[in-house]
Amino acid sequence: MPLVNAAIHTISALVACLSIFILGLVAHSVFLKARLEYTATPDLNSTGMSFLFWPACGGIVDCFLFLFLWTQTPFHEAQSKKITIYLNALIFVAAFYFMRPFIVLVYTVVEHDVETWACLLSNHGSNGSADSLCKELRAARYLLIPLLVLGMAFLSFVIWQRLGIFKKLGDREIPKAVLACMDLLTMKKHDIIPDEAWNMLLSLPSHVDDFKANGNYGNIELMAMGASQFSLTQELFDKDFVAAMYARVLTNSLTLITPTLDPLGIIVDPMLGHFNHSCDPNAYIIMDGAEVNVRSLRPIKKDEEIFISYVDTTNPYSRRQHELKQRWFFTCKCAKCQKGPTLDEDKWAIDPKSLPQEMQQVAEMISKTEDFASDPANFVGNSKVEKYIAAIQGKAFAEYEAAQRAPPEQANEIIVNGMRLCHQSGLWPVYRQPYAAFRDELIVNLLATGTYPVAWAQCAKRYKHIQPRLYPVPFHPVRVVQTWQMAMLAAYFAGEEEGIGAPGANMGLIAMMLTKQVLDAAALSHGPDSAFTKSVQSKANEMSEELRKSVGENPDRAVVNHELETQKQILMEMGDWIQY
Repeated sequence: MPLVNAAIHTISALVACLSIFILGLVAHSVFLKARLEYTATPDLNSTGMSFLFWPACGGIVDCFLFLFLWTQTPFHEAQSKKITIYLNALIFVAAFYFMRPFIVLVYTVVEHDVETWACLLSNHGSNGSADSLCKELRAARYLLIPLLVLGMAFLSFVIWQRLGIFKKLGDREIPKAVLACMDLLTMKKHDIIPDEAWNMLLSLPSHVDDFKANGNYGNIELMAMGASQFSLTQELFDKDFVAAMYARVLTNSLTLITPTLDPLGIIVDPMLGHFNHSCDPNAYIIMDGAEVNVRSLRPIKKDEEIFISYVDTTNPYSRRQHELKQRWFFTCKCAKCQKGPTLDEDKWAIDPKSLPQEMQQVAEMISKTEDFASDPANFVGNSKVEKYIAAIQGKAFAEYEAAQRAPPEQANEIIVNGMRLCHQSGLWPVYRQPYAAFRDELIVNLLATGTYPVAWAQCAKRYKHIQPRLYPVPFHPVRVVQTWQMAMLAAYFAGEEEGIGAPGANMGLIAMMLTKQVLDAAALSHGPDSAFTKSVQSKANEMSEELRKSVGENPDRAVVNHELETQKQILMEMGDWIQY
């Protein structure tokens, strides 16, 4: 919260300056009053004038005290109890910024204090000291008004800072895991969760000891404290229970997605949370509105365990293992991982020992500024050249992560640079990550920016060279959704007069062919009665009707099949339109 912090310190500085000015006025007023003491009436009340010293001196002291507490407050990676004490102390001090001038303003509204007496004396004579005393005390009292306003603003900003630790971190919204934890606590408070489901949820591992071991438990406590306070369940659950629940959400939640695999949030389900991981899963979870389906990727025998994947199984072996260890605290020993880095996900396009000299120099430059080579996720081997390759691989994955955070216009440049690095290194086959993931992101961003012809060329390359290698099962949901994306793009070009600009290409037939592939696979990937399958069926019927209108009710089947084969061949040729 840089703007809030800047406002807090700016107001504090203004309060200090006003307090010093008020102190100067009141101190000089004491000297002037002493010179006029012989004219004072017996009922003159000097308390109001003396009382003005309180906000003046107190304001200066509070500014220094607040600054000291601020520098000592452990805003980052602190235990929740410690940071709560400091933040509450800051609010306590900030409250005096507002309370002191408010109390003094109320108290000094009396009939016969020093200010009133000096002003009356000044109006009935030409005494210069009385006139100065009147003006200075009045000025000091009037300055309490902006001091009061600043104090109110200051207190508001400090409270905002206090709440902001849980509402926002920087420019980010409340973490979805915190919201999920709040929902669970609130539902239990109001007895919405059945006891059986609650007990099943509590049986999921929280990994609290693992979080303590890796030094992240302080953050767990901090976020859990926010979840507890905002759900108003402090009296029902103690902080350790809430911290364990928040940790349980972090390590057992699933990504909530649309049928086209767009992420929406997270889902916490006691039963789904008990599915174990495999890098070669036999099932996956797909969502259809409020329904969650577990669908198989291959035949599952009776009493065979159902496995899903927690990570992207197309990533290299070391990256999968590192991600699983960091987030879920286990080393995967599935059948795929037992083979180590020997499968397609870890294959390079060239022998690593043949890394060109210029790429070794690039890796050397990367290593001077980034420590990618020593990251276990990028491990390739222990030789010098293999460490160079690890540095290049780490740079590529870092660029991919940066592209995901950037808006489409900026992301395209980052993606193209990352793809160029993979291509020019000569190391990456088109299907190895993150080269393939770069292409997926590029297609999404090209569609978002309306660059449809280039998006089509990238889709064609992915369709021909990448999908069959990464997703050999035809009804794998990722392959189905990517093909559907391509079918809709083909349908768009079919409606354009110039089409895609390829000689002999009939984009209407290509769109129909791709839609038919999606329809055949969707019953297995999403389910025959899913909203996605029904949507594809509707589009397929629409295309069939258009085809009947153009070729008649009884077209020559041999001619149609020959034309479809021709269009399929043209589509495959489109897969080689672009270099990388």
